[in-house]
Amino acid sequence: MRALNTPRMVQLQSLLGHFVFALLATVVQPLLPAIQQKYDLSIFQSSLIPTTYTVFMTLTNIAVGIGVSKFGVRKPYFGALGLGVIASILIGFAGSYPVLLGSFALLGVSVGTAFTTLSTAYAHLPTKYKNFGLFHGAFGVGGMAAPLILAVVLSFGLGYESIFGVFVVLLILSIGLLVQNRAFEHRSAEALSLHGLGKAVLRPVFFLGILGMGMYAGAETGSIVFSGNLQGRFYGLELAQNSFLLSLFWVGFTLSRFATDPLLDRLGLRWILVFSAWGAALVLLLWVLGFGFWIFPLSGLFMGPVFPAIQKFVNDQLPDEEKGLFNGAAYGSLGLFISGTLPIMGSRAEVGITSAYVVSIGMFGVLGIIGFVLGQRQFSQSKTP
Repeated sequence: MRALNTPRMVQLQSLLGHFVFALLATVVQPLLPAIQQKYDLSIFQSSLIPTTYTVFMTLTNIAVGIGVSKFGVRKPYFGALGLGVIASILIGFAGSYPVLLGSFALLGVSVGTAFTTLSTAYAHLPTKYKNFGLFHGAFGVGGMAAPLILAVVLSFGLGYESIFGVFVVLLILSIGLLVQNRAFEHRSAEALSLHGLGKAVLRPVFFLGILGMGMYAGAETGSIVFSGNLQGRFYGLELAQNSFLLSLFWVGFTLSRFATDPLLDRLGLRWILVFSAWGAALVLLLWVLGFGFWIFPLSGLFMGPVFPAIQKFVNDQLPDEEKGLFNGAAYGSLGLFISGTLPIMGSRAEVGITSAYVVSIGMFGVLGIIGFVLGQRQFSQSKTP
């Protein structure tokens, strides 16, 4: 049992947890067309499912981010795993649309707690174990696996609900590992005062980091959530075909995330964000203009590096006592931007599915500008003795 009490085991627990909760967080996108059909929902009604999940995830991120320095990460993460099991069972057996919405709200609480506790534990690992590209690459692997697992389940003639049985097994295995992993714990040495809190939030690198990560999350999630609708209505693809294309998207997304740290060292944040954000905008534009259904997976190559690059850069610029606050606020901003973006895109999709993507393409365009400004700060700070 002594061997489990090591930083390496904390890293493995964090990577496994990020993978498992990525499955839970990303499976809703390929499921939306099937859920629409089962419950006879409009696109706008179905968009309320990820919105509900995201709102509860956001509230949980904020609450856990405030309390984690006092209560640690172990007990909240236990709670996240337990709630994940309950939410998965409820989603699998939901008999009505209101019950389904409530189940996804519970899932949002579970995922929000997990992401905040996992990122906090990971951020305080020794430097040799703290690779944010690897950490977020684990999320990409989960996102890649979720639609692939769904496609396999559907190919056997099973209902989409069966996939949540797989998630329950993985969550229970994670609980078993956590029971043995006594090193998975962290409490901050000191809490920020109200003055320190205000000073941190007003710090330009802090504010621009939050803004950039939130805008990216809204654009990326909106692009993925409605991809099934566009592929089906515009290109005539079926659910299983779109699930396969989503898996290809996550392959490119994940590979580029694994490459984030060396690219960040070579190119710097400015050029990574400008190239990634504007590249994603161009690929999405070609896709919605009808250049081919196969174009969409290419956008994953451009989207992948954005989040870990910003998170690593900002964490390196902040003092230790502000890192936990930044990570909690960052995940909270994701929820705010996602919950604002999805209804807007959903309402535009009622008029025309291609018009919905004006929103996400525009957001990627603005993100490139934010990246240039944040990169300018990196340039000026690099000359500061």
